[in-house]
Amino acid sequence: MKSNQIKFILYILFFTLIIFLLNSIFYLYSKSIGLDGFDTKLFGGGSDGSFYAEQAIKFAENSSYKYTSVHIPILGIILKIFGTDNLFVLKLFNQMGNILLVLATIYLSTLITGKIKYNNLCLIILINIIYPSLLILSTTSIYRDTWILFYYILGLCFLIKYIKSKNIIYNFLFIVTLVPLFLYREYAILPLLTIYIFYFLRKFISLKWMLFSLFILLNLAIIFAKDYKFPLINMSISDALLFRQTGMEAMTGGSQLNIHLDTTNLISFYINYFYAFISSVFGPLIWQANSFSSLMLMCCEGIPFLFIAYYIIKNIKKMSVSEIIIIISSLVLFLEISLINDNLGTATRVRILGWLPLIVMIISRLGEKKNENSV
Repeated sequence: MKSNQIKFILYILFFTLIIFLLNSIFYLYSKSIGLDGFDTKLFGGGSDGSFYAEQAIKFAENSSYKYTSVHIPILGIILKIFGTDNLFVLKLFNQMGNILLVLATIYLSTLITGKIKYNNLCLIILINIIYPSLLILSTTSIYRDTWILFYYILGLCFLIKYIKSKNIIYNFLFIVTLVPLFLYREYAILPLLTIYIFYFLRKFISLKWMLFSLFILLNLAIIFAKDYKFPLINMSISDALLFRQTGMEAMTGGSQLNIHLDTTNLISFYINYFYAFISSVFGPLIWQANSFSSLMLMCCEGIPFLFIAYYIIKNIKKMSVSEIIIIISSLVLFLEISLINDNLGTATRVRILGWLPLIVMIISRLGEKKNENSV
């Protein structure tokens, strides 16, 4: 076994150990302050994990429960399988998702470079630890986001593989992967479906004309068909804006951007939408950083993301097919969350779906310029 392979295995084990230790520490800390093991009060009030655990227990006991996504029944099944009331088993289950996510990002990197470059892969493993929002989601509770990320990136991998190889098996695997992704978070499938549809339409119309036509249709829809419900996501533009407005009214505090998009004036809409886009993708902006944690988020995520975006724009003409697929899917995701969400805290969680593939792409691309051992 080569030294690079040994180093890679050690990095995987190191990642697993770090995630396990942090999961344990946060769980024990939550218990020590009289909470349920999933809410730590360290990153704001409340925790979706507490709700998931409560509903999973009801599912395991065959009681009435609230279904918000497939995450709850799956957690309930885990409790049934192990027949235990120790809820730490749910954190261990989510840790499996963290490991699978790392493997999916590694697979994505090999698709971009066409080979296994161990130095790249070790750095990608580290990114899964040092990306602040991702690390919080991975260790503090039992959020469903870990599994959403895994299925999203796995679906992205199968889509890239299908487009490059034309192998029908990867087309089948892509469609199959969309099912759990849809059950975990419905609107997460839109970026992948957009690429999938664009791929088949490209035989009849160029990408530039597709984007131009899409822009025209969007404007016409805003003016004349705001109430039309799009298939699969079962949501109209009015529903999306209402969802955004409801969130603004129900959730108050420092994480709210308070950017209103419910206007029939297209100029006002696009000005506000652009501000929402910049805030959701790169935020918090300096004037939005009203606490130490948000200031750290701006330094650790927002500023690096600006440099990544600059690099992508500068080198866009040199990008491969795989890289263009990643860029377009991430852009669609960013446009989507900017439309339906006004909460910065939620944006930092959901935008990982777009930024993590882009980060993997940049690491893989820059790694191609260095001399590394490969197999």
